[in-house]
Amino acid sequence: MRIKNCIKKLYRRLVSEEAGAVAMEYVIIGLLVAAAAVTYFGRSVSSGMNTMSVAVTGDHAKAGQMSDTASEEAIEGVKSAEESRNKFHTDADSKIGSSGE
Repeated sequence: MRIKNCIKKLYRRLVSEEAGAVAMEYVIIGLLVAAAAVTYFGRSVSSGMNTMSVAVTGDHAKAGQMSDTASEEAIEGVKSAEESRNKFHTDADSKIGSSGE
């Protein structure tokens, strides 16, 4: 009877540790997603806040220039992302095509 109780306790402890490990994996994934979002959106938010602070001081011409520059950088970022995506798909398609022959 005593051995049975020890085995039950050991099993419960192992199961609870595994659940904790799975929960920790989800926490790590969540942190990585949050870090990527902050990195991606942080630049545009910071740029927007800088533009607004310049506009509030009354230098509307400079604020317009800053806004235009931020828009151009955003467009360049989108173009770069599209090029990377297209290259990835082209490479993947060529690998699939060559392995299927």
